[in-house]
This record gives sequence, structure tokens and C-alpha cells, in this order.
Amino acid sequence: MSGAEALIVLGIIANTFGVIDFTGKILGRIKDAGENVHNIPKAFRDVQSNLPLLTDALKQIQQRIESGTLGDEACAALKPTLQACHSEISELNGIFDKCLPKNGSSKFHRRLKAVISLRQDKKVQEIAELLQTRVWFLTLHHVTTPASSAVDSVTAGMTALQVKDAKRPKTYTMIPVQRAKDFTGREEQLSDLSSKLNQPGQHNLVAVVGLGGVGKTRLVRQYIEAQKNAEISVFWVHAGTAERMKSGSRDIANAVGIQGCDGPDVDILRKFKEWLESEASGRWLLIYDNVDDIDLMYDEEHGRLATYFPRSNRGSIVMTTRNRQIGIKFATAENIIPLSALTDEESITLMAARLREDNSEMRSDLEQLAKTLGGIPLAIIQAVSFIQENESYPTRYLELYEANESNQIELLSQDFEDDTRDPELKNPIASTWMVTFEYMKVRQPLAANTLCMMSMFDSQAIPEALISMTAGGDSGPSTSVEKTLGILRAYSLISPRDFTGAGACIDQIGRLFDLHRL
Repeated sequence: MSGAEALIVLGIIANTFGVIDFTGKILGRIKDAGENVHNIPKAFRDVQSNLPLLTDALKQIQQRIESGTLGDEACAALKPTLQACHSEISELNGIFDKCLPKNGSSKFHRRLKAVISLRQDKKVQEIAELLQTRVWFLTLHHVTTPASSAVDSVTAGMTALQVKDAKRPKTYTMIPVQRAKDFTGREEQLSDLSSKLNQPGQHNLVAVVGLGGVGKTRLVRQYIEAQKNAEISVFWVHAGTAERMKSGSRDIANAVGIQGCDGPDVDILRKFKEWLESEASGRWLLIYDNVDDIDLMYDEEHGRLATYFPRSNRGSIVMTTRNRQIGIKFATAENIIPLSALTDEESITLMAARLREDNSEMRSDLEQLAKTLGGIPLAIIQAVSFIQENESYPTRYLELYEANESNQIELLSQDFEDDTRDPELKNPIASTWMVTFEYMKVRQPLAANTLCMMSMFDSQAIPEALISMTAGGDSGPSTSVEKTLGILRAYSLISPRDFTGAGACIDQIGRLFDLHRL
């Protein structure tokens, strides 16, 4: 071997050792940060999966160099690839320095780092895809069979893959809402959603239930981002009205090429259902978002649109709804995922990510604002938008909010942009909740009247007996009052006080209910 050739080989070995060293460090960083897998974006976890393959391929190359079985031309050809690997992994290491928390970091800083990492998700994904290409290229060079056999083997393998791909149904991803880059918390709900949906060979149904603005759509969108699968199509349909459900189904039908969907007399919901139930659709995940009208879904007079929900062991459906009663009818109580307000810590993390400032000095203000807004993500985002648009600060927002009821209504009614929500929905939290109230006024007037009467009392610990009297009955048990309270609880507008261990106290005073503080 000439001196120049020796230098090339030595350079390859040096780069190989360097890359292997870097991969070890990066894997360690990911594992240290991964106390909960949902705190790390999917692209970061993909790197964790792919780096061991790269490390193994590099070690194989290193052994062939040391044994002298790798030809001079191959050594020269490999050098640029190894240098590129070194550069890409160095860039990854720099990103991880910024995004992954150090050992011993507080829970707050871990959450904050998780939010920051979302901004680098796309870049990490690009590097991960490049590294996958490097792995494939390097793997070809440690095939021990003669060159011709290796080429024949690779050619045969590629032909087999092409045949397999030709038989596999094409996959689609049609999601009209953006992922929230500042998504935080919800680890338990994401894990629950994953376990309920990842049951192969079953038609899985799950309902995410919670108050308007609590983050149901954000949760499902985050789950999809974290669980990307190239073999599963994802379809998203806004189902707040019959018109929107039909429009969304028609858009998907046209995109995937379902025949016979044009014309005013076509039953598009049935066409879409039949296609999803056929083998042509492959594996799929379908999201029905904002399913809040129980009559529209389950009453014959209003269309009973639930009959158009597809059933197939190759597909799963996730529904988001404000009404727990709809969720139970759709998925049974066992498959309900209730979504409550964010914790104070999660709320502070969300605000800090949105404000993009060092929040150590204003932490107490953010904590007070989180409590004031009740941990509702939409209300928090609305407040931060007001602060940023008016170059204000959290303390001033609190002063305005607490000054009088007129200010509260005005602040909660401020419009703002949020591309993580249905573009046809109004964003202000006041408008979001008014939609629920207007629906109740038409379909459940007794519940709407009861809610109005309850709003005149102190919002905490309202006795059931007082609610019964305001609802038009006496203080005793009443079927109509029980149904009314059930409706208000189904929409998460009221919640019962927990009397665990209270003994005879509950028998004396009856149940107590709290109104949501907003």
C-alpha cells in the first residue's frame, strides 16, 4: 500500500473512531433525557433507533480495514461518506446540547427543554434521514460475498421490495390542522391513547373528552406526530355539523380516488365508509374532530350520522368531543380519555415557551396567571397573544383581568390567531364556550337555565338542593334535575366536590358542585 493510500486508510479509521465515539455520547444523552418517551419528539427517538445500526456498520468497516480485506478503491470511496457522517453527528450533538436536559435538571426545566426540542424536530428528522442513507451505503461495503454475488443479491432484494410495494395500498396523510410546537404535558393521556389504539387486528374506538379549549385537538395532533407510521393512512374530518362532515369526507374521497363521488345526489358519507371498510384503503386512522351534537349523531330525526362510522379491523377511530355522553355512546366508558386542565407547572411551561423569555424573574406572575385562567390552554394562549400584541407583561394582564368583570369579558373575547385549531372555529375562549351554551339553549333549555342560575351564586360548593329549587323542582331527588346535572357534568361545566371519607356529612348536606372558575 502506498503512503497516500495508507493516509486514506488512517483517515478512515480516525473518522470511524470519531463517529463511533459521537454516536455513543448521543445515545447516552437521549437515554438520560428519556425518562418519559413522550417528552422527546419522534425525530429524536428515530435517531436513537438508527444510530446503533450506523455504529454496527462502522465497526464492520473498521474490522475490514484492519484485516486488509477492503480494497484501495473502496477505502477512497468510503472516506467522503465517513466524513459526512462525522459532520452530521457533530451537528446532532450540538442540537442535543441545546435541547436535551442535563442529569439532575428540575422537572420544570425538563418540560421547557422538551418544548424547545420541538423547534428542532424538522432539522433532526432531516439529519436522521441522511444517516439512514449512510447506513445503507456502508452496509453494502461490508458484504462478504464476491462483488457480483453482492450486486445480484442487492438487485434481487430491491426487486422483491418493488413487488411488495406494488401490492401494498398507497398511504395518505390528510390533516388540516397544524401541530402545536409548544405542546407540553399530557404524558399520561398520550400513553393511554397509544395503548388503546395500538391493538393490532382490532377496530379500536377512542373518545377524547373535555371542556372547549382544554386541548383535545392539540392532544390528538401530538399523538399523530409522535406515532408516525408510513404504512398507516391518517384522515381528519371536522364533524361539528353534517355539512362539514360531508365536505371533509368528499375532500378525502377525491384525494384518494374513490370513484362515483361527484354529483349532488351521491351519498358521500356512505361512499367514504364503504371505501374505508374495503381492502383498498389499507390500514388507517380516522379522526372525527369536534363531535358535539348528540342528536346529529344518534337521533334518527337529525340524521343519525353515527351509522356512517366505518368498521374495520384495519382501522381505528379517534373522536374529540366536549360531551362525555357522546363519547360513551361512541367508544364506551372504558375507552374514554378525559382531558382536564393543565397543572400549574404545565401552564407555566406553555406560557414561557410562548413568551420566549427567561421566566425566572416572572415565575410568580406566571403562576398566578395560570391559576387565574384555570389551566385552560386556549385561555393561556389567548392571554399570551394579548400580552405580545400589546407589548405588555403578565402582571399588567392580571391587573386588567382582576379589575372588574367587564375587563374579564373583554379579555376573554379578544380574537387571536391559532393555526393548531379548526380554522372555521372562533378562537376566543368566550366564543368557544358560548357555542356550547347556545347549543344547550336550543336542545337542553333546562340545563342552560340551570347554568345561568348557578352563575349567580358563588362558583364553589353550590348545594344540590339549591340547584334543584332553581331548576323548578323542590329540594328532594328529581329525575329531571339528575339529567340536567348529568348534561352540565358531561360538558365539564360543573364538577362534583369529592367527599371521600366525609362520613355522614354528605348525607346531611347533599352533593355540592363547583362551576369552572372562568
